[in-house]
Amino acid sequence: MSIYKFFAESDRFACIAPRGPKDRKAFDSLFDSTPKAAKWIPPRVSLDKSQGKLGDFPSLYGNIPVFSEHAWATLEAMLRGSVEALPIVLPVDSRYLAIHVLDVIDALDKGKSELTYFSSGKVMGVDKYAFKTNKLHNKHIFAIPETDGAEVYLSDDFKKAVEQNGLRGIRFKKLV
Repeated sequence: MSIYKFFAESDRFACIAPRGPKDRKAFDSLFDSTPKAAKWIPPRVSLDKSQGKLGDFPSLYGNIPVFSEHAWATLEAMLRGSVEALPIVLPVDSRYLAIHVLDVIDALDKGKSELTYFSSGKVMGVDKYAFKTNKLHNKHIFAIPETDGAEVYLSDDFKKAVEQNGLRGIRFKKLV
């Protein structure tokens, strides 16, 4: 089983950014796993096409997944129950969704991983990953508590679905 880290291809495709402080606050709230859909007010974003056209996964802070409507339709069945797809307001006719990862899984094998710690004892970063694969059965998108939801991890099946359906704008960094 391979695990990948999510990265939007911000060097080849258009990026988006919150338009104002209220919009930024909405996106910042996505770094925890508390459901947001019931109270979500779609934030506004600006579009930067300097790197290219809009793909299926435009970069938002680099690590908040954003899916085109087509990408969501393709991947929704695989991700149902693990994420919330929250609407955002883009200055284009296409529909895009911020993907809020709800599955935070204690799957990092700390004994086999290489970690850097703050003086407080909290994990600063993961230099080498090892996962408890028994905890990741049928998990195609997830976060781990050690990174406070700031990093999103993906399964082989997710990667295959993206590639088989010709979705563009995502880079997969293989961790294990």
